Amino acid sequence: MSMKHKITSLLLAASMLVGLAACGNDNGSSSTSDSSTSSESNTGTVANQIVIGNTTDPTGDVKAYWTNGALDASVNNLVHGYSTVALNNESEYIIDPVVVKEHSFTDNEDGTRTMTVTLNDNLKWSNGDPITAKDYVGGILLFSSPLIVETGATGDLGYYFEGYDAYNGTEGVATDEEGNLVVDENGNFLDANGNIVETAKEFSGVHLIDEYTFSVTMKAEYVPSFFELAYFSASPEYMKGWLPEDIDIADDGNGAYFTGDFTLDHVGETIEDMRWNLKAFSGPYVVESYDPTTLAYTLQINEEWLGNFEGQKPSIETIIYKKVLQETMMDELRTGSVDLLHGVADGATITEGLDMADEGLAQYLSYDRNGYGFISFVCDNGPTQFVEVRHAIAYLLDRNEFAKQFTQGFGSLVHGPYGTGMWMTAAASDTIASLNSYAYSLDNAIAELEAGGWTLDANGNEYSGTGVRYKDVNGTLMPLKINWACSENNSVSDMIATMLVENPDVTTAGFEFERTVMTFDEMLTGHYYNMEEDYYNMYNLASDFPSPVYDQNLAYQIGSTSNYSHIADEELATLAREMLLCDSSDNDAFLEKWSAFIARWNELLPALPLYSNQYFDFFSEKLQGYEGVSGYRGEYDALLYAYVEGAE
Repeated sequence: MSMKHKITSLLLAASMLVGLAACGNDNGSSSTSDSSTSSESNTGTVANQIVIGNTTDPTGDVKAYWTNGALDASVNNLVHGYSTVALNNESEYIIDPVVVKEHSFTDNEDGTRTMTVTLNDNLKWSNGDPITAKDYVGGILLFSSPLIVETGATGDLGYYFEGYDAYNGTEGVATDEEGNLVVDENGNFLDANGNIVETAKEFSGVHLIDEYTFSVTMKAEYVPSFFELAYFSASPEYMKGWLPEDIDIADDGNGAYFTGDFTLDHVGETIEDMRWNLKAFSGPYVVESYDPTTLAYTLQINEEWLGNFEGQKPSIETIIYKKVLQETMMDELRTGSVDLLHGVADGATITEGLDMADEGLAQYLSYDRNGYGFISFVCDNGPTQFVEVRHAIAYLLDRNEFAKQFTQGFGSLVHGPYGTGMWMTAAASDTIASLNSYAYSLDNAIAELEAGGWTLDANGNEYSGTGVRYKDVNGTLMPLKINWACSENNSVSDMIATMLVENPDVTTAGFEFERTVMTFDEMLTGHYYNMEEDYYNMYNLASDFPSPVYDQNLAYQIGSTSNYSHIADEELATLAREMLLCDSSDNDAFLEKWSAFIARWNELLPALPLYSNQYFDFFSEKLQGYEGVSGYRGEYDALLYAYVEGAE
């Protein structure tokens, strides 16, 4: 299985960004709606349940380490919890007192920094099993291991902890023609020369101290860090579900490790089963069922859950998340087959929802988005590997008009990987104003192409001004043909087709575009999961930064499995890393480094920003107490405080 995989956050508990790309409700795809999920029971009393509609395709893969999308991620946030570090209602990171009994920090002589945590002894999984330090340590070990990378998951959960590089060890491992990690008959990883790549059994920066105590040590190169407390966070994983009974977690003083036969042959089947059939939950809800036919999850309250950082527990007994169509979701809200639509981004749909609110048929709240919509380029494949081509595409799409049409006044154009709701955007207004806006210009597009060597025709002669341009790439003529993958029933895709692909100036410039329409899940899998086989040069996607942690380090590190654009620029990689390396109280230092990163990114254009917008949540009158949603506080946070009016 490919070692390239779906983007995920480094620290799931802190809802951190990796990447990429957790795609929001900007993308729609076809499905049938389940109208049987009524708000009323047969007796006429109000059922204590709500139905939440989401326009992205669910996969049944709740864990963010593999291929989950926005709907799956929302479920993930409601069924997993007990992070040692929580985000409070003011979007500040704090130690969660419900989880942590005692904690301490130690500055070590080698420049590393250690956090030691003693858990409260009353935490339980949804099945009643006690949650112990092994569940926290085991989660870090498993999802930092080279073995988990073999399954196609991300393996960078403990990336910032001391000893990760030796423990994970996959950087020097060779891959075969299908992108699989190369191993010998004994399960050893091999490099390109067939030599065994040594990996450490122990994770030296992670220690299991006793039943309820563990420690994690931050690498010296990330001390200090602007997001230090978030990086120290850890969440439990139900190790009895992930691994066979004969695998345990131990620590002899050199770091925590798995005992027994921790090989893919022995544990792979258990991991795959747990991935799709989670056995226990640590959050406010449990997954009662997932129906791949109706594309719906049914969640029930986790009676063992002790509450969030301030002890708040949910009162809504049942939550159903289901796939809805953008074209009909407001009708579903009107008729009561949906009770909440979270993160609505399309301008026309927002206008329809506001009209419903004016009629007294719905409630709503709005908030600026901490994210953006964009065209993602693959920067090591075909014409888009050349920056001049990416620039030319930017000049040939009227992004101002695009943002205006899509958001219909509920958003604006951005020129980098940021959203209008982020504090840096307002604080660095001078930097934002100085960025290249790539204003529409056929002349500039042609100038970029000529400067990049796209000056030949199909026969290698000088380009005459008509037809497709070619470039001599290492003795082979490469056509200026862009293979574009997009999801079906997607208004953004349709607008790109109209305003870019079918634009006569694109043909005049010498481009050829080939559009391939697929399901949203197929597009995500192709882009994030099978990148060695990636035929396409560009995708249209959207990404949110759902926590105050703005971490682009792995997303732009050369060779990183989280570098989904495959861009290889030393300066950009350095800026992405250095942005993190300042004291958590020094906002000015972080802002200066963030501005330098954004400026370099804007120059290279590994993606083409299209818009950032306001999000709207529309919901029925039956849902009360639902408030405070923001770019950093999701619907899963607000639902803990909400209730169904009239429910018994």
